Amino acid sequence: MHRTRGFTLIELLVVISIIALLIGILLPVLTSAREAARSANCLSNLRQIGVGTGIYTNENDYLPFGFYNDAANPGPDSSTSWNRLIRNAFGNSGVTITETAGLPDSEWDMFKCPSATYETGETHFSASPGVFIDANQNGYPPVSLEQIIRNSEIVSVFDASQRDIASSNGAADALAFNLNRRALSDIPSNPNSIRPFYPSGGAFWDTVLFETGINRGFDTDMEPGGDPNWAGRANFRWRHSDVVANFLFLDGHAQSNKPGELLAKQFARDKEGLQTP
Repeated sequence: MHRTRGFTLIELLVVISIIALLIGILLPVLTSAREAARSANCLSNLRQIGVGTGIYTNENDYLPFGFYNDAANPGPDSSTSWNRLIRNAFGNSGVTITETAGLPDSEWDMFKCPSATYETGETHFSASPGVFIDANQNGYPPVSLEQIIRNSEIVSVFDASQRDIASSNGAADALAFNLNRRALSDIPSNPNSIRPFYPSGGAFWDTVLFETGINRGFDTDMEPGGDPNWAGRANFRWRHSDVVANFLFLDGHAQSNKPGELLAKQFARDKEGLQTP
């Protein structure tokens, strides 16, 4: 009579050990590949934002406002932001906060990063206030194309820290408020003074923005300490592989950079004459 021989306990344990070893080897590789795909998707979204910026700029002869609120008609009926203006440049209806209120999250896919901590919110990116002007704060006109010389060097939009308070719904601040704050010595009587132009060699209010960024741990999107309504607002978010953030430049190209690789002058406009005392 023929008997079927089964696995011995030792053979079974050897097979299980080999499978566990293979999983241990392959899992980090698969995780790394998945994150690389997410980062590539994020860069693709930034490039699409770059295309939208180009469409808007060609139609209007100036860059989008970061924020804008018509003084003659204050309130959400006239308030808008750069992501709404760029979304509208692709033919989508609505440019004000009121007109775009209640839209499903899918309407904002272009402005999202797959690696972001929170999947919700209108945007996971922030714009540099040096080029996307905050008209609410300073009333300055938008930046025209002839005012930009180093368009391949100047950052317009980047991976930014999200806000975990209920009102933000997980979104980042559309405009990088913290980049508008310079060295305390600028105006001693008003250390938080808004300045629209940064000289290329000027000191910044928070050098941490250019050295280590916000990421103090896995999926940490808020700076610890300080006012919870301001802490970490619109800082860089090194969310890709914990050490990389993606940046969009005014010429439309997007790239990944590690902390310390970009310079302060890459977040400044070109002409110092644009500064208003």
